[in-house]
Amino acid sequence: MGPRRRVGAPRAVTAATTATALLLPTLSRASSLGDESALPAVDADAASFDGTSFSASSSTSTANVTAAGARFLYDADHRIETARIYGNIDAFAYFYIDLLIGKPAQRVSVIVDTGSGVTAFPCKACSHCGHHLDPNFDFTKSLTAKWSPCGSGCTCSQGHCSYSQGYTEGSSISGWYFTDEVQLGDALQHNPPVRMSLGCHQKENNLFYTQKANGIMGIRPPGRAPTIFDTLYADKAHINGKIFTLCLAEWGGELTVGGVNTSHHTGDVQRVPLVTKRGFYHVALTEMSVGGKVVGTTFGTTMIDSGTTYTYMSQANYKSLRSLIESQCAHGACGGTLTGTCWDAPKGVSKFPFVEMTFDHRIKTRWDPRAYLYRKGAGNKFCYGFENDGPHANTVLGASWMMYKDVIFDLQSDTVGIAPAECPSYRTRPDFGADGEGPDPVTPKPQPKPVRTPLSEIVAAADQKTKDDDDDDDDDIEKTGKGGKDDDEEDKDEDEDKDKDKDKDEDEDGEEEKDEDKGEDEDEEKDEEKDEE
Repeated sequence: MGPRRRVGAPRAVTAATTATALLLPTLSRASSLGDESALPAVDADAASFDGTSFSASSSTSTANVTAAGARFLYDADHRIETARIYGNIDAFAYFYIDLLIGKPAQRVSVIVDTGSGVTAFPCKACSHCGHHLDPNFDFTKSLTAKWSPCGSGCTCSQGHCSYSQGYTEGSSISGWYFTDEVQLGDALQHNPPVRMSLGCHQKENNLFYTQKANGIMGIRPPGRAPTIFDTLYADKAHINGKIFTLCLAEWGGELTVGGVNTSHHTGDVQRVPLVTKRGFYHVALTEMSVGGKVVGTTFGTTMIDSGTTYTYMSQANYKSLRSLIESQCAHGACGGTLTGTCWDAPKGVSKFPFVEMTFDHRIKTRWDPRAYLYRKGAGNKFCYGFENDGPHANTVLGASWMMYKDVIFDLQSDTVGIAPAECPSYRTRPDFGADGEGPDPVTPKPQPKPVRTPLSEIVAAADQKTKDDDDDDDDDIEKTGKGGKDDDEEDKDEDEDKDKDKDKDEDEDGEEEKDEDKGEDEDEEKDEEKDEE
């Protein structure tokens, strides 16, 4: 799987740049997704669920997770939804979450993309769709699914409101819009459902065909057509406000909607002015430096895009950034050896320098070396997570920049908060029931084998048994954790005790079966000696 990349965005980022997919750096967009304003508007329709894992102040939409809330259940008190994020820069080239669609629920995996607006995935009736993490969505099995009819401003295909996306190298997706109930995250979170417009792929090619995740979840700023988050924000009974966060680790992370989980933060939140009027999350990056030496001060238009794998910048900034990192880490000073664009660092990258990044000329943040250097494979090879995008390129802060930060998109204050964080890590998704209605029951852990009771305790219990009623005696023995035995078994135990006295190497640890075997072996040896005589 190659790196994901929003086509064209790093150069001419304009309102016309509406690509949904995220492709290789060399590709260029051939056509847009069509008029997303044609998506039918739907009303929020949600049910309430119990369970909470946050303690928060609703006035600030800030939450703190306690140890008891490790499963991140929906916080009904403060109206905050949480979902696990999965994925990895190297293994997947993107990060994704699960959605539960329809009734009964069907699970689909979707790439988290702050640079597009449509949530779409392949359907079972698709004539050419790949094999993904989850089965293709079966429209016929959802009792709540409804096709979106053709209407004003909608391209009609076979009686359905349709969409299409194409690329010059051959990748494409096309399908039909429908509405259904959607829950954010997996069934463990119990997030309330909302009804919204979705895309049902009827055809996908090349990169969309081969990717592991089923589809894409576009969460760009509010604009022409409502995104899944716009629909959630409208559900004021269950969502506190227009705010969401992405906290990415090396593997997976956490998404919150309606509030902020500060429990992962390792430093203060720095708030940067956010510009969203062009349909993207734009910030003013004004300086970058390493060890006090300036990388550059000209970055053009800077966009935050979770759907782009790496961080892209101009040729001059790329060369300067590499040069400063490599000069500081020369001669093994950072514990690594450079080959090409990758470092062999047996002890990790903790000694590599932070990259200081200044926004709006005054707000300083840091780019962690664990983020700008991503692990290649399972060993200790770390490669640059930033790329040269040409001499006149703008800047895209992709997933490699977002790692080890809690990035807080606050549409209420038009700011993006940036806090250093140790984000939760998830590699494995919970099981989802074969019937499509939820997770399979957790298999109970095997119980430990019972420990055999020492013989001295058995004898004491037997003495007690002669004094008390049989039934009462059994109850007393069970309460004290000592097992009683009948007379025949006690006779056997006495014989075993004699064998143990003969063999001083054996201890009285209650391993009665071993003692029986050893006693029988010794008896057989004596019988053989008598026969020989």
